[in-house]
Amino acid sequence: AAAEDFIAKGVDVLIITPVNEEGVVPLLRQAKAANVPVVLEGNPVKGMTTMVAICDYDTGYMSGVEAGKYAKEKLGGTAKVMNVGLPLLSATVLRSHGFMDGL
Repeated sequence: AAAEDFIAKGVDVLIITPVNEEGVVPLLRQAKAANVPVVLEGNPVKGMTTMVAICDYDTGYMSGVEAGKYAKEKLGGTAKVMNVGLPLLSATVLRSHGFMDGL
């Protein structure tokens, strides 16, 4: 709703981090119709034109490598891991896969 208000006020650009990737698609359509550029942070969304992000897989991978080193040095090489991600948010899925691969 806040982004829609900004579009109505004629902002120069919107910069948003979509939490629900599918939920932001209508907003992208509204912004396009109003000629308001949208920069997404972190999560790709169908219909986007610009995104700024880290590589979530690589970030997860490096975290997993460091967690593995810690487990090896401090836990006798064994760690119980619960990997929780949000399936609707592709960035968390990529980070989860990267973490487990790095571990």
